[in-house]
Amino acid sequence: MKKILKTIYRISGLKFICEAKKVKLGPIQKEDELLLKAIIKMTNPKKCVELGFFNGFSAKTMLDALEQDAKLISYDNTVHGNINDKRFTFKYKSQVEYEENNVDLVFFDASHDLQLNIATFLKVIPSLNNKAIIAIHDTGAWKEMILDTGGYFIKEGYLHRPDERKFVNWIKENYPEFQQIHFHSLSKIRHGMTLLQRYSKLEEK
Repeated sequence: MKKILKTIYRISGLKFICEAKKVKLGPIQKEDELLLKAIIKMTNPKKCVELGFFNGFSAKTMLDALEQDAKLISYDNTVHGNINDKRFTFKYKSQVEYEENNVDLVFFDASHDLQLNIATFLKVIPSLNNKAIIAIHDTGAWKEMILDTGGYFIKEGYLHRPDERKFVNWIKENYPEFQQIHFHSLSKIRHGMTLLQRYSKLEEK
């Protein structure tokens, strides 16, 4: 029986390693792109803000789904982002220099630092429209450590960005009016994403 279990573990480990080689580390994954596009297509936001441009993958994904009368603003002080699209504005600023209003969607994927995220969130709150959505990337766990990101292991697996998970827990404790749904998986290598939206009772009549 022990030999069978060892064989199963070895095979599953090899499958995990093979899948890990296909994973994008840093930019959003294909599944993240599909989720972001679906959210935008379903809710039709007119003003989106991205915190963390990096190589522009997430910005291009959102622009692909946004209507022509919408706009996307990206904050990043580590790169100089540029996309040839009249709907896109790049601000070479830190996320804590956030200065927007009437926002429908905010995508957090910048510092991966709890205190910076909290400081930014406090600026984001008054800028949000009533039904605005906040998406926070990298809130999931990996079954195994496929890359040393400075994270650590918990019972669930390896937290590659632990401060993102601490961030969503902080929001839940301090702003319980924001409902949360987590898109996580251990059966596949997923960086994970958490969506937040203020609760409001649906009108019935």
